[in-house]
Amino acid sequence: MKASQNTTLKWRHIFAQSNIQTTKLLLPSKTAQRWMNTLALETFNHIKNTMHLPYKKAIIYLDGVSSQVKTEEVMQSICQALRALNIPYSFYNAPKMGFVKLKQDMNEPDTLYILNDSASYHLCDQPNVFITRTPFWVQSNPKPNTIGIFTQERLENGPAELIACIAKNTPVRQPFDNTATHTYIITNDYPTDDLGVMARHGVAAISWDLLTAWDIHVKVLFHQSKDKELPMVNRILAEGLEMLTHPDDIIIFINRDICLTKESTTIIRNYMDTNHIDAVYSRRRDVQGLNIFDQKDLEKYPKGGGADLFAFRKNAACLEKILPVDLYIGRVLWDSLWMHEVVNELPCSVSYHPIHGTTWQAIEDDTTKLNIQNVLCAAPELRMKYGNKGELYAPIPL
Repeated sequence: MKASQNTTLKWRHIFAQSNIQTTKLLLPSKTAQRWMNTLALETFNHIKNTMHLPYKKAIIYLDGVSSQVKTEEVMQSICQALRALNIPYSFYNAPKMGFVKLKQDMNEPDTLYILNDSASYHLCDQPNVFITRTPFWVQSNPKPNTIGIFTQERLENGPAELIACIAKNTPVRQPFDNTATHTYIITNDYPTDDLGVMARHGVAAISWDLLTAWDIHVKVLFHQSKDKELPMVNRILAEGLEMLTHPDDIIIFINRDICLTKESTTIIRNYMDTNHIDAVYSRRRDVQGLNIFDQKDLEKYPKGGGADLFAFRKNAACLEKILPVDLYIGRVLWDSLWMHEVVNELPCSVSYHPIHGTTWQAIEDDTTKLNIQNVLCAAPELRMKYGNKGELYAPIPL
């Protein structure tokens, strides 16, 4: 047997032992990367062939005027997802016999429906994927038979999320009342005489204004730092959580120079509801210039290394591990601990900021020391990722 075959069998053994869990590995070469790509495809085909989805066919009906799906990328993603899952599909033609016939056609057995916010969706009592308008406050409530909620922007980036949603085949989280809920955005506001910082803060504020005009249930909160005191991220978050009074309320923590797309809050909510999660983080895109971007414009820019956006519901279990740990904003590692505890990353970036220098990473004062100590005390497993950096300072109790 050739050496490459031996190595391939070794990788297969590793995959088998891992129960097909997603694992990030540092691969030594392009050859190894090709092996892993082959194994990933084999794994997906194995899952697909052993899945027993209850659908004999799918019907796609994206009708209506105000919520009409107009982009070719959305249709391509839907068709690619259904083909990947071996679900035959057809496009529905509107009947001329009124709502009785439409209701009958929207409730065929063993059928998955791909629908947008129109009469067909409201008449459908079979499992469906809901393709919705972006502003959250104009969306219809998900139904008990809805297994996924997607804005058009999420599907424009490819079929992967839709494949996972259909394969999971689980009803989405049911909202208590999406007309009474709010999304709160909290950030640290501080005085500065740096013109570059002022410019970044200004363009971020403009993006938030556009967002609040698009999603009328969004409110922006500012934590006001005292003089030049450096605040702690966990205490800023705790301050924001006090505003959450409704079961559907969400608090979004961002850095002061982070811009948000007008679609951001809806994408965050739809992803959390579809996947039944109460906390998520997102990596920003680093852009050139002081410009405002829509969701579809961000994909051509690189992702930043850390996370500058974290969204929580008040009952998120990870808050028990995040809130007690004092960590300074604007210093290293605080986002590493939060990402570690939140776990779930939003598949698409909904935030961005102009590229700037990283002098803050070189700061070695007591605030940096505390962050390193507290992160490695709260999550010792992160020591493997950051080497012996934490051993520069003696651990302190939390």
